Formats: sequence, C-alpha cells, structure tokens
Amino acid sequence: MSRLVLAVRARIYRDGLASTLAQRPALEVAAAEADLAGAIAAAGRYQPDALLFDISMGGALEAVSRLQEASASTKLIALGLPADSGDELLAWAEAGAMGFVTCDNTLDELVDCVHSVLDGELSCSPRISSMLLRRVAQLARERSPYDGRELSALTPRQTRILQLLRMGQSNKQIARELGIELATVKNHVHNLLQRLQLRHRHEAASVLLPADRWQAPSAAPR
Repeated sequence: MSRLVLAVRARIYRDGLASTLAQRPALEVAAAEADLAGAIAAAGRYQPDALLFDISMGGALEAVSRLQEASASTKLIALGLPADSGDELLAWAEAGAMGFVTCDNTLDELVDCVHSVLDGELSCSPRISSMLLRRVAQLARERSPYDGRELSALTPRQTRILQLLRMGQSNKQIARELGIELATVKNHVHNLLQRLQLRHRHEAASVLLPADRWQAPSAAPR
C-alpha cells in the first residue's frame, strides 16, 4: 500500500481528488491539506511515498525544499501546470518533482502519473519530457560531474540502459527494447543510479557518455 499526502487549496477539488485516489487499489490517502505548511507537517508525520501539490499555492517552491528535509524519500507530483508552461516547469523539475499533471489531464491520467512516479519513473507528457531533456542537456554541456574512469566502469548492459534513460524511456519501454523482464530492468536502473549517485532517473540525462560507449553491442549480456 502506497501512502499519499495531498496539498490542494480548493476544498471541492481536494475532497474529490482524495476520494478518487482512496478508491484505487494499493493507494492510501494519509492526509489532504489545504496548504503546504499542513502538507509538510503531514509528510513529517506520515512519511508518505508521494506528495501531490497544487503549484498555485504561494511559496510552493520554497516549501518543496522544506519538504525534502522533512521526508527525503517522498516523491513529488506537481498539479495544475499550464499546458504551455516553460521556465516554471523547469523550476519544479529542478526542485525534485517527478510527476507533472497539467490542467488538461484527466483523473485517469493523474492516477497513471501517481503509479508511474511510485515506480520511480518520471511521468509527464511527451512535450514536457522534451522540454526537460533539452534543459538537462544544456546543463550537462555546462558541467558534467562524471569523469571517464567512473563511466568506463559501467558494463555494456548498464551503458545501454543509461542511454535509454537519457532518451526518457520508461522501465516498460526498456524491458521491451532489451527483451528482458520488467523486474530485471528495475534492478538494473536501481543499481545504475546508485553507482552514479543519482537520486532520480531523469537526472541520468545529465550524464555525458564518451562517444565510443554509445554503440552498445547488439546482443549485450542480460
């Protein structure tokens, strides 16, 4: 059972969202708060798996930083993003949000986003994903924290998975691409992120691989 905390200002939306999520299998709404101060307190109390928060709340970016201190393992899902959001979206991503739900998304899409984020995947529309990858690529050109020795220690399989992560592929897509079980992909991704000291899979886009390691063998070991 995955535990959630909600931070939504309008009561009618907050109650409706809490009711919808509570009815879904494997999800439990531990608290539904009207402000971020209450959500941060609830996160410290319940240590939820994910916090869904309305970005229209004042001081939300600063509150997210405090939340990371109160419950570092809690995954963040930003609600109510404008469909054409630009710099605002990037600010939320840099603050640690892994899920992005726009004003145009349906409730079913929101629930899918929650499950994807709980599985450790970045969840957003293709347009948002493209914007994030462009931003991360720009930052990577400015500074890459990994040296050649660290990356040369990766196995061919890990290098291939890193490449697919950089392309924004989900665990299911990687499993299909490599012809391996989903559980195996999750283990590979977990080990890879640990080795490179990354917190989230979308940070893999900042890793610059030497050109000669981009050509993975066609039949890399599983």
